[in-house]
Amino acid sequence: MATTSTSAPLLTLSHNQRQDLEGFRAAGNWPAAYLLMRDAVREHMPITGGARWEEFRKLDSWLDRAASINSDDGSFTSEYVRGATAGASAINGRPLSNEQFQAASDKLAAMVVFDTLEGNGIPAPSVIIANDVAVAVNELKLERWQWAGALADSLPIPIGLGENYVPVAGATVRETAENYGKALNASNDGLQRVVSSLDLPYSDPMGTGDASAIMNAGTNTTSTLPTGTGFVVSVNGVDPVVNNIAKVTQNVLGANATEPVAIFDPITGE
Repeated sequence: MATTSTSAPLLTLSHNQRQDLEGFRAAGNWPAAYLLMRDAVREHMPITGGARWEEFRKLDSWLDRAASINSDDGSFTSEYVRGATAGASAINGRPLSNEQFQAASDKLAAMVVFDTLEGNGIPAPSVIIANDVAVAVNELKLERWQWAGALADSLPIPIGLGENYVPVAGATVRETAENYGKALNASNDGLQRVVSSLDLPYSDPMGTGDASAIMNAGTNTTSTLPTGTGFVVSVNGVDPVVNNIAKVTQNVLGANATEPVAIFDPITGE
């Protein structure tokens, strides 16, 4: 298997960790492989700050999310990345099934594990992300800037990765602007998939019973979980005709809370 790793590993695994990782590779248990690597990173996380500490934090964040995405666990990260990637592929005229996404995700995991075992340790984040982007380009036929992390990778951890690995770009200013629009539309698809995955009894003035339809219609609606939970999810729909991204915010009200706690939106920054 081809590898992009040419530098020394950031973290060397123990003999037992290598054996376990070999076993997960043989079984094709990629989520377990990612989690083993993440736990190794956490075990050896530098105590103080600095460049090495930042690299470990990036690895920790990427590996944790990769396990969720590959296992299709229904988390925000998994649903968003799958939805945004499918949206980007649809913009290119290539409908993307969950099975096709999973095959690409498995190939990426195999590449990361291969680099780790053959390179005698976990590679630096830049090497792993290069593989991530390469799979998006070569397996899913996306542009580099259509990689699902391109819009948010420069945001601080845990929202992004704290570094702009893949900028949204174009040959001209006009093309760059157009590509940003496409990237935002794909991100909108990711957020719609997140909302659609929420098994909540939406208060739906349109009577559609479909969270994504509510968002597409540009209406505002509120969903409240069963009495006593103290959780409220507010969905502010934005008309996609004008290419604005749909914004999802959550207000968490505890039993004794007097003020809602706003959850930061990684896409809009609000």
